[in-house]
Amino acid sequence: MIPESEHLRYEIVLRELRLPEKTTSTRKALVRWLALSLGLISPGESRLILFDVLDALFYYYFNDEKPTSKDIISFVKKQEHNKDISEKSVLYHLTRLKEQGLLISKDRHYIFNIPPDVPKGSSLGEGIRQLYLKRCDSTLSKIEKVIDKIEMMY
Repeated sequence: MIPESEHLRYEIVLRELRLPEKTTSTRKALVRWLALSLGLISPGESRLILFDVLDALFYYYFNDEKPTSKDIISFVKKQEHNKDISEKSVLYHLTRLKEQGLLISKDRHYIFNIPPDVPKGSSLGEGIRQLYLKRCDSTLSKIEKVIDKIEMMY
């Protein structure tokens, strides 16, 4: 293990994907596209429950509700005609989304982690954009400092 790995806070993965018209025709396709674009899944990912979890989070967000894991499980079962879904699997994906900084939980309710300086009434898309921009800017600023120090050593 590389010793610096203990300092890892977030991993920023953004993928530049084409957005074909057929992708924009269904909600499920859009959620899959978004998950891949934000690096929440890997290309060829076989575990699809994350899509269902994201779908539920969007549903509750756009209906101004803050779901619990049980709410999310209930939503998925309803959408997927009583699909067998384990609480452990849902909690795993919610934890991963929290670790990536996309979600926060308050009193066991999950909400998207929108930076506090994003103006009220802004879209969720703008909030996520600002979240990723802040992380990228912070990371790139550190990279710039390191490159400057490396340059001084030559």
